[in-house]
Amino acid sequence: VIMEKFNTWADPRTGIQPFLPPTGCRYTSTTSKILFWLRCGLLGPILVLLRLPIVGVLFLLLWLLESVTGLIPAGARRLTQRIYHTIIIRALLFFMGFWSIDAGYATSRRRNPFPTTAPGSSVSDGHVVIANHSSYIDVLYLAYQFSPTFTATVNDWRDGELPAPGVVVPQTLFQAISETIYQPRRLAKQCRPFDEVVKNSVGPVIVFPEGTTTNGNVLLGCIPVIPVSTTVPRTNFHILSFKYFVYIALL
Repeated sequence: VIMEKFNTWADPRTGIQPFLPPTGCRYTSTTSKILFWLRCGLLGPILVLLRLPIVGVLFLLLWLLESVTGLIPAGARRLTQRIYHTIIIRALLFFMGFWSIDAGYATSRRRNPFPTTAPGSSVSDGHVVIANHSSYIDVLYLAYQFSPTFTATVNDWRDGELPAPGVVVPQTLFQAISETIYQPRRLAKQCRPFDEVVKNSVGPVIVFPEGTTTNGNVLLGCIPVIPVSTTVPRTNFHILSFKYFVYIALL
């Protein structure tokens, strides 16, 4: 009864419950505990040695293709990126342990949050996807799903300056990945108006309103990167959140 009372306040998209502390993964049965330690202690090092060279080769191939496609005209670039993003990035996620990725729309807390409709089916050029992210894995998934233009916020303003609302810094896939590892300086002269970035983008535009990675359990204060007077239609905005589940298996 108490849990149901607190679940009334749960956010349907993120699963955050403001009145309950976040809980980690619990292994209640003895079999689950044995399988977990077998995988981590025995099979883990073996799988790392087998997968690491494959992951390295795939990352190198992805970097080479990203560098080459930057020279291709916009129309052909979009199609080319969709082809190799779908193949290479999905293979990367698979060899990194993400065998199954469930995606769908969360429309109501009391309904099935994972229907069969894929979220990428209604996102097209000129659309904006607002998402959280906790690591480079989320950035890879967004590239696999949408082949978008990533954006970041300016973090190096002059003394006394405040971040201007409605401006972002366009980024490539590997620039967005590097942002999850370290925070480089993003100068004010690199920023562009939000509406201009959306208009000139080849594919959807990804916005991380929190401005940084999080632990996935809380929502940080959002930076006003989207202007109130934006020309982007309201129906072209999509909200996406990530939630991780742990499955115990030997392989």
